[in-house]
Amino acid sequence: MKRVLCLIANMDTGGAETLLMKLYRTMNVEEYQFDFLTYAGKNGYYDKEIINRGGKIYPITPVKKIL
Repeated sequence: MKRVLCLIANMDTGGAETLLMKLYRTMNVEEYQFDFLTYAGKNGYYDKEIINRGGKIYPITPVKKIL
């Protein structure tokens, strides 16, 4: 299986997030899997669906909190 890491603020219902989820829903998860590196510091709308499909979410500390 090949894994693809997507970097995005969080998985809410915005344009890029919705496009990623449309792709994720149609692809064969036996061959490819999407994982998400998020940096907004909060849970997203699609988080449960991602986890149910076998994807992983890697939250990191928001940049504003580091600086």
